[in-house]
Amino acid sequence: MIKNNLVSIILAGGKGTRIKKKTPKVLLKIKNKTLIQISINLAETFSDKIYLVINKTLIFLKNELRSYNFFLQKNPLGTGHAIKEFFKNRRFNKKNYFMILYADTPFILKSDVKKMINKSKTYDLVILAFKTNKNKGCGLIQRDKNSIIEIIEYKNSNKQQRKINICNSGIMIFNYKVKKLLKLIKKDIISNEFYLTDIVKISQNKNLNVGVVISNNEIRSRGINDIKTFKKNIKYFEKKLI
Repeated sequence: MIKNNLVSIILAGGKGTRIKKKTPKVLLKIKNKTLIQISINLAETFSDKIYLVINKTLIFLKNELRSYNFFLQKNPLGTGHAIKEFFKNRRFNKKNYFMILYADTPFILKSDVKKMINKSKTYDLVILAFKTNKNKGCGLIQRDKNSIIEIIEYKNSNKQQRKINICNSGIMIFNYKVKKLLKLIKKDIISNEFYLTDIVKISQNKNLNVGVVISNNEIRSRGINDIKTFKKNIKYFEKKLI
C-alpha cells in the first residue's frame, strides 16, 4: 500500500471529561509534545492525506495546524457518528484505504501499524487489539480461530463477556467496501451513541473478512482516558522514545 492511498482520520472530538483537567485532553503534553501532535506525527509516517475530527472547543487548532484538514463534529454522538458525518460529503477513490486513529491513543507502535497494513492486503477490515487482565472500560473482542465476530462495548457487556482478555485499541484500517457500510451503523439504545465498533459485526454480516493484530505492548495500545492513565504514560516514557 502506497502512502497516497492510505487516508488517516484522527478522532479528537471527545469531551475528555474523565481526565479532569482544564486543558483539553488532546492538548496534554508528554515530553513537551501534545497528544494530538504525536498522533499527527504517527499518521504522517504512513499517509499523505490526514484529517482531524474535532469538536467546537478545538476550532482554534485550525489556525495553529493550517497544513492539515479539519472536520467539525457538531454533535458529540460517538465515534460512529463522527466517522459517518465525516464521510457524508466526501469522495474518495475506490483504491483508498482508511486508517482510524485516536488523538488520545498516540503511542501505538509503528511496527503494529505495519502489520495492520500488511494484513489489510487480504482482510477488508483490520483491528488493533491488546491483551490485558485489568480491563475496566475497553471494548471486548469476541473472536473465533480465524476472525473477529464482534466488539462488545464494555459498559454493555455481561459478567461472562468481561472475562475476555483481548481488548480493542480503537485503531482500525479498512477498505472502500467497508467504508460503504458505515451508513448502516445505528444508534445504540442504551447510550444513544453511534459506535464505530459496530462496523465489525456489520462487515461480518456482509461476508467481508475481519482480521486482528494483537499488540505486545498494552500501554502504547490503550487510550489515555483518565488522569491515572495519563500519569502512567508520563512515567513510562521518562526513559523511552515516543
